[in-house]
Amino acid sequence: MRNLTGASDAGNQYTLGVGGVFGPRLVAGGAWLAAHQSTGVQESDEIYFLSASEGVAKLRSDLMDIKVLREVDSEGLERWEPVLKAGFPLQASDVAGVFDMLRLPDRTLSRTAWSVDEFIRDFTGPAGPMRAVEVHKRRVRYAIRSMLARTD
Repeated sequence: MRNLTGASDAGNQYTLGVGGVFGPRLVAGGAWLAAHQSTGVQESDEIYFLSASEGVAKLRSDLMDIKVLREVDSEGLERWEPVLKAGFPLQASDVAGVFDMLRLPDRTLSRTAWSVDEFIRDFTGPAGPMRAVEVHKRRVRYAIRSMLARTD
């Protein structure tokens, strides 16, 4: 695991949007899915970059992955759209794109490319616009009729 400077900041709240089902509906949905055959399990270590943005940026498998919330229906179902998948080292144009897509304040970019560690050091922590949080995810996937589902 990486050492993430400033990963916790008790004085501020940062939004991480998550689509899905929670509470009593989660229990019922989980029981229904458990009755079906899984098509596979994937585990991964990821780093989420949290900010005041409604977008979600994460690092998984050395890829910067950004999704933005496009709409929420009357039932609370969220539609997220992938807007960037870029490999590290990130070029300056990709870093500028990250800031633009997440609607973060423009920054003077001091390099032409960033490694993962450089990105974390330069843009997270107390002085940065984002906080880096390590997450271990376990996804169980299902294919039921023509529907794809997964639990995280």
